[in-house]
Parts: sequence; structure tokens; C-alpha cells
Amino acid sequence: MKKTERKLVIVEGEDSFVSSALSKLCNFVVDETNHKTISKSYGHLGEGFNSVGYSALQRVNPEVLSSLEGMVTSGGMLIIGARNFGEIANPEIFHDEDALRYKSDRKVQLHNNFLRRMVDIVSDCDCLSKIDSCSNTDELLKIKERPNKDYDLSFLELTDRMKEFLSDDQLKVLLVTGCRGSGKSTRMAFMVRELIKKKYRITVTGMISHAAKKILDYNPDVHFTGIDAIAAKELSSRNVIVIDEVASVPLPKLKELVSTGARLLLAGTTEGYEGTGSGIMLKFLPYLDMRGLKYRLNHLNTCFRHEDDSLGKLWKKIFCPGCIEEHTPDGRVVPVDTLQIREVNAGDLMKSEKLLGGIYSLLSGSHYKTSPSDLRQLLDNPLNRLFVIADDREKINGVLWGICEEMKDAMVPEVFLNRRRPRGNLIPQTLVAHCGFKNAGYYRFFRIVRIVVPDELRRNSYGSTLIRYAENQLTDSTDFFGVSFGIAEDLLKFWQSNGYVPVKVGMREDAASGLFSVVMLKTGGSLKREVMQEWHDEFIREYILSAGWQHSELSSAAAVLLLRHGIRAEKADGDYIRNLNSLAYGLRSPEQALTHVIRWIAENTAEWTEWPDRQQEALIGYFIQHREQENRTDLDRAVELMRAGMKKLVPDSPGTRQN
Repeated sequence: MKKTERKLVIVEGEDSFVSSALSKLCNFVVDETNHKTISKSYGHLGEGFNSVGYSALQRVNPEVLSSLEGMVTSGGMLIIGARNFGEIANPEIFHDEDALRYKSDRKVQLHNNFLRRMVDIVSDCDCLSKIDSCSNTDELLKIKERPNKDYDLSFLELTDRMKEFLSDDQLKVLLVTGCRGSGKSTRMAFMVRELIKKKYRITVTGMISHAAKKILDYNPDVHFTGIDAIAAKELSSRNVIVIDEVASVPLPKLKELVSTGARLLLAGTTEGYEGTGSGIMLKFLPYLDMRGLKYRLNHLNTCFRHEDDSLGKLWKKIFCPGCIEEHTPDGRVVPVDTLQIREVNAGDLMKSEKLLGGIYSLLSGSHYKTSPSDLRQLLDNPLNRLFVIADDREKINGVLWGICEEMKDAMVPEVFLNRRRPRGNLIPQTLVAHCGFKNAGYYRFFRIVRIVVPDELRRNSYGSTLIRYAENQLTDSTDFFGVSFGIAEDLLKFWQSNGYVPVKVGMREDAASGLFSVVMLKTGGSLKREVMQEWHDEFIREYILSAGWQHSELSSAAAVLLLRHGIRAEKADGDYIRNLNSLAYGLRSPEQALTHVIRWIAENTAEWTEWPDRQQEALIGYFIQHREQENRTDLDRAVELMRAGMKKLVPDSPGTRQN
């Protein structure tokens, strides 16, 4: 083994011996018995250590364990402490507390495939060493105590993209990405020094100050500022906001920083197994495109902290299957009627690394939140249902992953009264606790967690075909099919085209995506349709009341889509008829009878959804969202069309007009 090759060391024995050995042999230890050290570990992700330890005495957290490999410097070691590493997949011997995160019921037994697979992969690796209480650890101790060369990167030079950022004030954002140990933070520190020389005003910020340690150490005159203190300021292009580990910053915060007027110098890790890194690529860069802002992406391919050695390949194989080998589709569009669609289970995934890699790489490359916890869900949760679509060459061209959700009857009253918040069952709990639909707790749901089709194959009905196949397979065991996602117009249109209707919109924007979430449902039988219509009608009434203040950030186009199914018309009384008559023939302005206008909008979606898009958005934007309309022509035309629609409901007679 080369001196630069990193190694994996397993320490086994009694708890006291394992804890003592980790403390003795490691520069940095994450102890899962102490939640403070877990959160603290994320603040050290930008650093390098000769020896990094992980205590697996009580739990195995996929997110934390997966992130530690990138902190180990060349020639260093990652040490895992356990009573018996080979038995951590045996629930009778190792009671993994982390497993509770994946259970909606404590009595549900996980498959434990994730840990079993990890043990099998580790057992076959070339970089593994094991020690116990009888082992001599002098050589390992030397590794810990040798000088740490992680900071000796003075030979690095600025890239062409970085030089462009220094010289072009119109370049709004520079995003530097790469694996851990690629010199991102060091180059960021150099960049800050050069920006200071050019008289730029530098503000270093982020979610935690420790993430910017290298930048601050190299530039002692620069100080860390809390991100909330910056977001409210008005700045100029001579201000540069600097963030290292930008993947930890919620998207809404990044949007606020863009709005300050300052330029942004950002760095982030895009390792697939870390889950959040790809969020910047999938969400933030399209936002910059939409705003017409100039940016550059600078990816660093070389890792200086360590080589792409056996430990790195081992960790990718464990936590990001499909990342080492290429599993992406070849782009051929196969007719829908010739596609192979089938359901696969955890056993199938354990038997075929190719199948697992094809599915997981597609999920992680298409969704900003995919992380090692999702991998464990796929392999372990017995409530999973997984459907894949493949072409004639067995290439995975689509994945639908869902979870069966059903609350216990005895739990429903407790959840309804906000006395209990059990894990899991997202949709029924949301409907019962947040919407007040108590009866929702007694139905069976299938929640679609992810549905993914490669970009180049979209708009070929692959996704819709997957949905119909899953619904047909589960129709006898499911009362309602549901999905929850961040509101985007294209997604709303897609799900509505597949028969799903909204029943809940979140009260605030999601911290990660910056979007309001929506829950949409679909059902089969007429009895269930009646129940769902009641839920939908109540949602429309609530949304109409809250759209102007609670969901003011939603676009009018999205609001139109949420309202397009409308509610069932109530019996019209004399007062409503008289007001419609006055509105229809111009005897009253819409502002003078707003309550009746809103009722007409809610009950007559079949009428106004046939109008041109601009008039629809003007109608909803003005009367429902209470927004001033810049284009009064569209609003005036919308009012004309509304009056024409009202005339269809009221008699055209002088007597009625006089009233």
C-alpha cells in the first residue's frame, strides 16, 4: 500500500475500550451518543485530519458517516468503533437508534439491508484493518501525530474563472465546486485577498462561522457576519459576499443575498452522497438564469487533500451507488407501448448493484435532497413500493418511489387534537392535524416520494405511464394516491394532467427549496371522490382567504392552477342573484361586491379557465391575491369577460336590473 493511500480501521470491543481507542487514535471524533458532536462535525467538513473517528456503538447515521471520508488527509485513516462491526446488521445484537427515523411504527421491523450491504462491501475492501484490545496501535498513533499538511496549498493558483470574476464587475456570481480536499477554501481565501487589493468591500457569511475558518485565518482583517444581518441591506457591485459551504444555506437566503445588489463568491461541495450539494445546481443556477444574471461555474477536478484511492472508491460504492460507473440512459426515445415497467423490491436491489446504481444515480442526479438516508429508506423500509421503467437494453429510464401510509385508528384522535406527532404518515397526518380533516386518518394512502425521468426523455409520457402503472397495481390496497412537492407551475400542470387535485398548501416557504409545498390527491371509487371533493372545497375556501397575505409570494399563474378545479356551486339565494345581476350589467363595480365576485370565481372555474392566460392571471391576481395590476388592459378585459359569464347565470330583465 502506498504511503499516500488512506485506510479504514475498525475498532471492536467493549464500549469503554472503543471510546478510549477513538479518543487516543483520532484527531477528530464524532460520537453518536452525543448529538452536539454530530452537529459540530458539519462545521469541520472543510478541514482535513490525519485521523477521523466515528463511534457506532449506538447508531449509524448515514449522513454523518458518509461525510467523514472527505475529511481524511492523504495517508490518513478513518476509524469506526463498534462492539462487533460484522453484527451491526443484526437487530438482535445491535439496536440501531438511528433506525427509528425510518419507522412510522416502532414495532415495524426494518430489513437492515443498508447495514448488511455496508458490512459486506467493507469486508471485501483492500484498505481495511481491524484492531481490538490485544492489538498494538503504535503505528496508528504515529499517523495521528504526524504534521498535518492539509493547509500547505500555497502553490495553488487562481483559475481563469476566478480571474474573470476579479476583472468583470458584471459577473454577478461565481460558484466554485469540487470534492472535499480540492482546494476550494484555499482558493477562496486567495480570492478574498485579491478582492481586498482591488478595494472591494468583503463580507464573509454563512450558516456557521466555522465553515469560513480558512478564509478568515488567511485574511485576519475580514470578519464573519451573520447572514440575516446582510440580507436586509442594500449593497452595490463593489460589495462581495463570500460563502464557503454554500450548500448549507437555504435557497430563500441565497435569493435574498442576490437581491442586495452585491456580487456573490460561493463555494460548495457537490459529492452526490452528501445530498444538499446538488441543490445549488438544480435550484439556484436556474433562478439566476430566470433573473438574467451573469454567473460562472468553476468545478475543481483535482483533489489535493487525498488521492482518489481505495477509501474514496469504497465510500462512493457504499453511499452513492451508481456514481463510479456510468448508468445514465443513452437518450433513445422508445415508444411508450414498448417500455418495460415493473415493480422491484429491496431483495432485487440487494441482488443487483447495477439495478441499485441505475435507480439511485437517477434519483440523486435529479433531486436536490437525495441523500444516504434515502438510500437506507430504499433498502430497508418495508412500506416502500418502487416501480421502474426500462428500455429494451435494460437502461433505467424512469423511477417512481412511494411509501404506503396508514395511521392506526387509535392514534387519529390524538393527532387531531395535536397531542401526538408520530413519525411517518406525512399525508394523513397533514390532513388530520393541519387541515382538520379527521376522517383522513382512517383511510389508506400511497404517497409518491419521487418520480424521476431523465431530462432528455421528458415529455414522452414516461412519467404519466409510470403513475398509471403504479395506481393500477395498488388500487385494491389504496384509498388515495398523494404527492407533496414545492409549487412550480410545470409540476402543478403535470400532476393535474394526471388527475391530482390540491388539498393543502404550506403556510410558509420550505427552507431548502424556497417554495411553498402543496399536497395533491387522487382517488378511484365514487365514495372516495365525494370525500376528496369535500377536502378540496374546504381547501379552496381557505386558500381564497389566505392567498393575499399568507401566500403572497406565489405567482398568479400558480394561483390560477391551484384554483382551476373550483368548488361545487351552492344553491344561489336571492341576494347572490341580485348582486350578480348588478355586477353583470355594470350597476356595481366588482370592488363594491367583492364577496360575490370571489364566490363566482370559486364556483365557475369552467368559465374563466377558458380565457386567455393573461386575463386569468389578472382576475386571480387582483381579486384573490389583492395585487395591483400593472397592465390595466388585461384586468379590464378580465372584468368584461367575468360580466359576460355572470350574465349566463342571471335573468336579463328590467325588473331584475332595478333590484
